[in-house]
Amino acid sequence: MKYILGVLAILFALFTLSGCSSKVETSIINHKKGDAKIYFYRDAGNSKLSTTIFVHGRLTGILLPNEYIETNVCYGKVPVNIKTKIGNKLVSNSITLDVTQENNATLYVRLYETNVGVKAQNVSGNEDLLGDKHYGENAINRYIPNCAHNR
Repeated sequence: MKYILGVLAILFALFTLSGCSSKVETSIINHKKGDAKIYFYRDAGNSKLSTTIFVHGRLTGILLPNEYIETNVCYGKVPVNIKTKIGNKLVSNSITLDVTQENNATLYVRLYETNVGVKAQNVSGNEDLLGDKHYGENAINRYIPNCAHNR
């Protein structure tokens, strides 16, 4: 009987802790604020290729055509890496974005397909660019900005 109660107590603790850990992670992601936002979006297209986006080497999201994602960032140079699997080959393209207060702390980055994978183009504009696109929910944003001057 003591053995069964001990096993039940351990299982209860595991279920309780696993529930708490997922809530903590979501809370950290939702409440961590950067200086600015970057919206990555893809136009509608015939391709079904998914594109994986990394900011400062951390997974930010996965986009299909006609989708967008957003991420918070700090001011300064922001390295972005875009990876697309074409057949058995992983193609990587990079861009460095300059995030400043002068660009209203919001950047819109268009991802477009080429014969050598998906590339990025920093565009000016507003959220009307995202009007007919769907929010991409294919990955959890793993990039959490740590803006030194916001501490």
